[in-house]
Amino acid sequence: MKKSVFVILMMLIVGSFTGCQKEKAPIASFTYWIEATDNGAVVHLTNTSTNAKKCWWVCKGYDSYYSMPTYDESFEWSPSFTLTTEGWYTITLHIYAKESTETTQEIYIESWMIGNGGGGGGQTTLPTARFSFTGNNQYAPATVSFTNQSLNATSYLWNFGDGATSSSTNPTHTYAAGGNYNVTLTAMNSNGNDQTTHTVTVRNTPATWTLTKFVLTAYPLTDGGDNWDWTDAGPDIYFKLYDANNTLIYTSSTKDDVTESSLPLTWNLSNATLSTLTGTCTIKIYDEDGALDPDDLMGNITFVPAEHCGYNNSTYSWTAGSWSGVWTFSWGY
Repeated sequence: MKKSVFVILMMLIVGSFTGCQKEKAPIASFTYWIEATDNGAVVHLTNTSTNAKKCWWVCKGYDSYYSMPTYDESFEWSPSFTLTTEGWYTITLHIYAKESTETTQEIYIESWMIGNGGGGGGQTTLPTARFSFTGNNQYAPATVSFTNQSLNATSYLWNFGDGATSSSTNPTHTYAAGGNYNVTLTAMNSNGNDQTTHTVTVRNTPATWTLTKFVLTAYPLTDGGDNWDWTDAGPDIYFKLYDANNTLIYTSSTKDDVTESSLPLTWNLSNATLSTLTGTCTIKIYDEDGALDPDDLMGNITFVPAEHCGYNNSTYSWTAGSWSGVWTFSWGY
C-alpha cells in the first residue's frame, strides 16, 4: 500500500512541474513588397512572427495633403492591402498567444504606384528583367550572345562583369580571359527598374595545343589537269605546320606515290606543339619532287587552335575544298 501512495505522489509532483512550464512569449515581425497596378498599389504582407496563435493587421494612412485617414484591417495570417491614395501609411501587426505584442512599419505610396485607380494615370507597371545566353563554358577568348526576355521595359543596361557595359537590347560580348563573370541586366521604364544576374563561365585557354595525329582522307588528284607527280605514280605527300606568326613548327614524314587507293593516309606526330592558340595557324601540304623540281604546294588548311580545345585526344573532322580528313589533338597548361 505504501508503494502505491509513493507512485501517485511522484506523478502529482511531475505533473505539477510540467504544468508550470511557461509558454514562450510571441515575437511580432513581418516583411512586405509593393506591386504597382492600374487598380492601386498592392502591399503584400508576409507574417514572420513566432509563438503566435492569432493576428490582427491594421493599415492606417493619410494622403499627401494629410486629409481624412484611410483605414483597413485583416485577420488573415499574410494578407494584402490595396491602396489607392498617395501618401504615408502605417501597417501594424498585432499577434496573440497567452500574451500579445505588436510591431509597426511605415511605408510611402508614390503616385506612379497607384495607376488609374488613384489618379496617377499612364503606365504604372514596373519592368521585369529576364535574359538567357549562349556560349557558356567556352575557352577564352569567348564570345557570348545574350537574349533579352524582359517585360514592360523601354531601355536596358548590361554589365558584363568584366568592366564592360552595353545599352543594346540583345548584345554579344567577348571575354578575353577565363573566369566566372556575373552579368547583370537592368531593365527600365518610366516607373522604375528591375535587375537580374546570371553567371557566365569562361574557361582558361590552354597554354599549348599539340597535334598528335593527322589523317588525309581526300585530296585533289590533279593540279588543274595534270597529275601532281611527273612519273604518274602519284604525289609524294608531306605537310608543314606553321603557327600564327608563320613560324615553322613541324615537318612531317613523306608518304610516297600516293594514289586514291592509298587513302586514308595517317601520320602519328610528336613535338607538333603550338604555344600561340588565338591566331590563325596553317597546315601546308606539299608534293615532294626532290632535286628535279621545287616541291609543289598542293593546298592549305587554316585553323585557330583555341577553337579546337576540348578534351585531350579529341578528334576534329575538317574539309578544305577538295581536301578532307581528321586530326587528333591534346592540350596542356
